[in-house]
Amino acid sequence: MEFAYFGEVLARSCETPPQSRFPSHLLVTDLQNRTAGRLIEEYKRVRETVQHGSLYRLMSPRDGREYSATESVALDRSQPVLFAFLHSSQMGYPFPTLYLRGLDPDSTYVFTAIAGKVQEGTPQSASGRYWMQHGFNLALRGDFQAAAFCLELVRAQRP
Repeated sequence: MEFAYFGEVLARSCETPPQSRFPSHLLVTDLQNRTAGRLIEEYKRVRETVQHGSLYRLMSPRDGREYSATESVALDRSQPVLFAFLHSSQMGYPFPTLYLRGLDPDSTYVFTAIAGKVQEGTPQSASGRYWMQHGFNLALRGDFQAAAFCLELVRAQRP
């Protein structure tokens, strides 16, 4: 009896389109699919740096802090990758300035967003010295927010 019922359910499920076989919260939308594909491509671009580069903990989440940030820098300093996380905003305070480390101070770096935004007025490109002394201001507010940015070496400014 149980096998007959199972066979009947299986036969019905083969006739039913996939959209109605799964609960709606398990279905992936086209937008989610495109976003996942883009993020996978971005990770492939930074994978070598994240896996084998120098790791800097810019902000530790220890002791109950709401913020954390890490930076991975390629061994030749050509590609810094920044990851920042906000657990929850405290009274709407902005995310603290992130002072990057390990960059070539005399080279120019241009940044691109993998996810997240920077505060208005942040230059699109600047010297390594600028990023290390003036920092990176992220537009993270709210609860459970994250951002990721990739900087690329453009040219050396040495004479």
